[in-house]
Amino acid sequence: MEEVFSKRLKSARVMQGLSMDALCVRMDNIISKQSISKYETEKMMPDSTVLIALANALQVSVDYLFRPFKTDLQSIEFRK
Repeated sequence: MEEVFSKRLKSARVMQGLSMDALCVRMDNIISKQSISKYETEKMMPDSTVLIALANALQVSVDYLFRPFKTDLQSIEFRK
């Protein structure tokens, strides 16, 4: 679960075009850049308050941050 969370968090941050510092500012500095780095490298998990603040700052649902990536390609055929 931590792996999915860390990848989703980084993905959401990059999609918003935010640096770790900018994300901290958007969250009213309730956490540090180092905390975000630890979340993205699977060294730490946020508590529920921070989790909700992260989701709000990134404009995603909390569910999004824990939903596994789905890439299931059965067979791909190319035109000749």
